[in-house]
Amino acid sequence: MHALALLLLVVAVFCLVYAIERQIRRDVKHYMSSINDQTGRGLAELFLFIDVRRIWPAVIALSGFGAVLTYLVINSIIVTVSVLVGALLIPKLLIRWAINRRYQKFNLLLPKALLSLSAMLKSGLNLSTALTRLETVCPSPVSEEISLLSRQLRMGVSFEQSFTNLYLRIPLESVMITTGLFKISFKTGGSLAQLLESHAKSLQNRQHQIAKADALTSQARLQAWVMGLMPIAIFFAIALVSPELSKYFYETEQGFWVTGLIVFLDLCGILMIQRILRASI
Repeated sequence: MHALALLLLVVAVFCLVYAIERQIRRDVKHYMSSINDQTGRGLAELFLFIDVRRIWPAVIALSGFGAVLTYLVINSIIVTVSVLVGALLIPKLLIRWAINRRYQKFNLLLPKALLSLSAMLKSGLNLSTALTRLETVCPSPVSEEISLLSRQLRMGVSFEQSFTNLYLRIPLESVMITTGLFKISFKTGGSLAQLLESHAKSLQNRQHQIAKADALTSQARLQAWVMGLMPIAIFFAIALVSPELSKYFYETEQGFWVTGLIVFLDLCGILMIQRILRASI
């Protein structure tokens, strides 16, 4: 009886471990699939069509190398795991940063593109021809988006849907207003050239005001970054001057919680100051 009970217990434990392993494998596969889809869409927004599955082995290898190097230098499991997780998040953060930079550049170049388009329409060109010529004179990323817009029009997509797709790719307020102007002009038959010229000038005035506000608050933003990075600089200075003293910050439980609290408060302070100084014009 004892042998039968032991056998049933072993079988039950084996079935439980097998079920947990299958569920973990399924969850990891689903997570990697979602990460690949998000990363692929982010790269596609940058007009970089790369197989994401070929990037992950290099990212994992570099992250593992950084974690091993961190452990050899600091000899702390907690810091090593933190470095590993941070290194795995770096590609996604870099892609998001590149997308935001692309949005900013598009928003900066949009008024000049609208003025050029308005001048072409005033000269007698139709909208399709003007867009085709505009993509040859505008720099990236405006030329890329206009090229894709012209391609959709040539394939038979309606003007309204094409400009809606443009806003879905570039979800900015200026693009939303621009697409709205095009749709209103298509429905009412108003002067599109005059609308685009007026809208472009208003965008230029707004960008001028934002640049002026950024210039006036640049010193305060720099001070925020200096104050936020100062604890990190002090930590590395202590590590260079007295390595034995710095070990208490990441080798003891109390030091770990204190370090985590410092990092949390530091990030909160940086985000709060940046949000206060971010002008809403």
